[in-house]
Amino acid sequence: MSRSLGCTLARWLLLTALGAWGCGSNQAQLPSAELERQAVRFMAEYAQDLRAHRREALIGRYDPRGVYVLGNGSKRFLPADSMAARYRTRWQGPAFFEWSDLSYEVIAPSAVVVAGKFLWKAPSRPDTTRVSYTGLLVLHAGQLRIRLEDESAQPAPPGP
Repeated sequence: MSRSLGCTLARWLLLTALGAWGCGSNQAQLPSAELERQAVRFMAEYAQDLRAHRREALIGRYDPRGVYVLGNGSKRFLPADSMAARYRTRWQGPAFFEWSDLSYEVIAPSAVVVAGKFLWKAPSRPDTTRVSYTGLLVLHAGQLRIRLEDESAQPAPPGP
């Protein structure tokens, strides 16, 4: 099995396990088509919040139990207060942001995997960065929230 396929399979298994774990009987449940519609709306509003640099709205998009943050070979769990502090202090909003090729997979009555890409231009950088994205959205108190995000930037081309 190639390393790329192995990483993809490992991520899918992790997302499936986390989805099942976060989808207990105490969670709200919606029909699949309605949950997917809500996920599409959630991601569109998430983009608007990023573009408008709405820090508090962005904080509110994450699961209050915390979030798993993965990307470029790293993984960590951030409690909700750590995620909030990150947005309030270190986070710098984009000069440009755009989702592309988002796909939605309802994996349980209260969980959706979102996979796709986005373009991000930092205000202080001349180039736009292409990033692959995988997110696990779960219903919490009747609202979709981000429980896991994997963002991996495309490597920069080699220099001359």
